[in-house]
Amino acid sequence: MLSFKCQEKTIESLKSYASDKKHSILISGCEGCGKTTLAKLYASFIDVSDVAVIQPKVSDIKNAFE
Repeated sequence: MLSFKCQEKTIESLKSYASDKKHSILISGCEGCGKTTLAKLYASFIDVSDVAVIQPKVSDIKNAFE
């Protein structure tokens, strides 16, 4: 598995979401901070082999939560 220095809390949160059978999560942050890497790690926790990276509009995110 990948090593994430100083990210133990983040990894534990991802594992917790995975154990709760959450099929999707929203990861935000600045460019280059590791969002795609975390998404792929989460996908591995829930046994999903493909990850779609999208650039949604704010309205898309609002609609997803409604």
